[in-house]
Amino acid sequence: AVAPGHRLGDAEDQLAGRGTYAEAGHVYASVSGQLRQAEGSTLEVIPAEELGGAACAVPEVGAMVIARVVRMSQDRAECDIVSVGDTPLRERFRGVIRKQDIRFFEVDKIQMTECFRAGDFVRAQVLAAGDARSYVLSTALSDHLGVILAQSVAGAAMSPISWCYMKCPLTGQKEKRWDPDLVQLSTAVKTRIPQLVEERCRSARHRVNCGLIAQARHAWASADSVLYIWDYHREDPQVLVVPADSAIVSVAVCPARQGVFDSNVQWLLVLCTRLTVSLVGLQLDKSAGGLYRQPLQRPWEASVG
Repeated sequence: AVAPGHRLGDAEDQLAGRGTYAEAGHVYASVSGQLRQAEGSTLEVIPAEELGGAACAVPEVGAMVIARVVRMSQDRAECDIVSVGDTPLRERFRGVIRKQDIRFFEVDKIQMTECFRAGDFVRAQVLAAGDARSYVLSTALSDHLGVILAQSVAGAAMSPISWCYMKCPLTGQKEKRWDPDLVQLSTAVKTRIPQLVEERCRSARHRVNCGLIAQARHAWASADSVLYIWDYHREDPQVLVVPADSAIVSVAVCPARQGVFDSNVQWLLVLCTRLTVSLVGLQLDKSAGGLYRQPLQRPWEASVG
């Protein structure tokens, strides 16, 4: 089974048929379903609806999944995805929860072993499709994402007692885990992602990323080739929309050097896509609602490759 965005082969050797499309020299699936070799070198994907949805259930960008943590490192938790929504998976799909995708606040203070342990079951949302049947997962996009089942050292199922601790009923020992359902007890700032951003991220076809602009107390999210920036301290913030030429791969912010850029440019947004690296000037106007784009003295853009 394949999901939208899965790379199926090289466009030089394969033709894109039903349920597929060709882009940048490769053939990709455009629907969820079963891959089939049609006449000649044509690749087709038969939609899951025609084969029986449960038999071909696959994770898709925006889907809620249950994953079991199998390996841990300092910056990620590697998982096996066991179900999509309420549908168990018959095939094996891998997932990874990166450090920056666990939560939006205090990302620099996150310790992976204090959030997850091998064997934990985690409810997460699919951010993006990776390579070879793997997916990027996040527990930061909703209050209901995080550890839902964990065993203590004594082998008992633990119960959450705060947003970062679970307790063993046998020994009474506490162990650290990430349980966002109780995070509101300990966080000073908690606001929803703007509806526009949430809808765009759910409908993204290829890549979704997110992060914080700590200097300006703003958050950002990219869905395919569009970047969204907003003030997460406001209940109904304005959303700054920054389009790009292709799927956004990485985003960073740095202070603008005085004397090089106009005085109105306070920060530089570094926007990396598959094709270019661009700079966008930003100015913070707290009274008017947040960050705004400021024109640079000259176009700063470089091609990649």
